[in-house]
Amino acid sequence: KQTLRCFGCATTAYTDPVGCNHMRNIFLTLVGLIISIESSFGQNDSSFFFREFSISGNRTTIFKEYSNDRYGFGFGIKGSLFKKHFTNLRLGFEFNRTKIFSKSVYGGHFYHYTDVTLVMNYLSLPFTLRHNFGNKNKCFLEYGAYFDVFLSATERGTAHIYSPYQNSTSDYKSHPTLGFEPGLSFGLGFKVPTKKHDLYISPIYKFCLVPLAEYSQPNSYLKLLIEYRR
Repeated sequence: KQTLRCFGCATTAYTDPVGCNHMRNIFLTLVGLIISIESSFGQNDSSFFFREFSISGNRTTIFKEYSNDRYGFGFGIKGSLFKKHFTNLRLGFEFNRTKIFSKSVYGGHFYHYTDVTLVMNYLSLPFTLRHNFGNKNKCFLEYGAYFDVFLSATERGTAHIYSPYQNSTSDYKSHPTLGFEPGLSFGLGFKVPTKKHDLYISPIYKFCLVPLAEYSQPNSYLKLLIEYRR
């Protein structure tokens, strides 16, 4: 097992080779499912399955002493089955970047970090159900699950080092390895009809089920999503 530092905490979650293999298999299965649905849809419909394009802004929700929320962004493509029904099954791919800021981080007996910003990039696979309400389906309720696959992360701050001879400070930068993060999502929204296409606007809360580090908070965040359906 490999132990990694993330905001001063140690974790072995999903860094164990067996655990990583299980999560990798789940991820590949989900990707295969999405591709197979897209292929089947393409054989039965002349239009492309992924007809919804989205952009979003997000803000993390960290409830931890000395840590603060920060803003991020995302974009993605999705498709809907049963588009003309009351309930739609929606799936696709998203890229999400989230940020967390920590004023002070304990590093050990002889050093600590201040003003640390952690930037995380993920590939997200959402699987949600959307229930439509109102005249011409102007409002909707959406909930489901997602599977975040870690792409990269950068941690920056100031390192303070103490020794019997002298104290020093320097810029600090690292690239921590995180892993796979499953979670649940819930949102409400409304449709803005246009002459040819539709816009969908919805706030969505994504609750991660796996903490970033032991005794730490999960990478959960609130996002404002704007979707365009062609």
